[in-house]
Amino acid sequence: MSVIQSSRNGDIAWIVLDRPSRRNALRSVDLEQLASTMRVLSADRSVRVVCIRGAGGHFSAGADIEELQRIDSPSAARANALTGQAACDAIEQLPVPVIAAIEGFCVGGGLEIAMSCDFRLADPQARFGQVELGIGSIAAWGGIRRLPRLIGVPRAKRLIYTAQHVDARQALSIGLVDEVIDGLPVQAGAEDLAAELARSPREAVAASKRALDQSVDVPLYAGLQQDRETFAALVTGQDFQEGVNAFLSRSAHRRQTVS
Repeated sequence: MSVIQSSRNGDIAWIVLDRPSRRNALRSVDLEQLASTMRVLSADRSVRVVCIRGAGGHFSAGADIEELQRIDSPSAARANALTGQAACDAIEQLPVPVIAAIEGFCVGGGLEIAMSCDFRLADPQARFGQVELGIGSIAAWGGIRRLPRLIGVPRAKRLIYTAQHVDARQALSIGLVDEVIDGLPVQAGAEDLAAELARSPREAVAASKRALDQSVDVPLYAGLQQDRETFAALVTGQDFQEGVNAFLSRSAHRRQTVS
C-alpha cells in the first residue's frame, strides 16, 4: 500500500502521509512519491488548494531512522538529502496554497515538510521540534534554511541547538504555526481555510505566491520589475476581467441601494 495517499474534495486536494505504525516516518521511496504527487497536482488546473495531514494521530516523525542508519557513504547521504529537499521544494513550489493540518508529532523532516507549506494549522496537542542534532545531524531537507525565515535566527538557533520539542501554543507564539484549532478537528479547520482560499482567482494567487516566496532572495528593484510584468499579464486575463466586472456591479448596486 502506498504511503502517500491522495483524494479530492471538489477543488481541494488532500494528501495523507500514511505510515502510522512509524508515526509517518518517510523513506526515500515515500519522498519520491510525495514529490511526484506534488508535480501532478501542480499541473492540474482544477486544483485550487492542497492540504497535507498525517494518518494515525501524528503528522510525521520525519526521516526513517533505520534507512538513515544504512547510509554508508557521503554520496549516499547526499542522494538522501537531495530526495528530501526535492519533496519539500515540490510542496513549496505548488502554484496554489498548501495547508498543513498538524496533530501529534511534527518533528525532524516532518517539520521540514510542514514548513514547506504556506499555512500550518495545529491541534492543541501537537508537538514540534527540529531534532536532528539529537542524532548528530542537521535538518538537511531545508529546515535549517526555512526555520529562521519563519521565526528568526535566534529562536531557530535555540530550537536547533537544543533539539527540544515545543507545544502548539509555544509554536504559535513564535510564529512556527499560524493557528491552533480549538473545538473541532484540525482537519476540519484546514477544510474551512481551504474553502476560503479556493474562492480566490487561481492565477493571481499563483503570481502572489511566487512573488512572496521570492521576496527574501530577490533584490527590491528586480522584484518590482517582475511585479510589473506579472501585473501586465494578469490584467489581460479572464480572472481579472471577471473580478473587475463583479466589483463594478457590486458598487453600482450599493449606490442604487443608498440612493
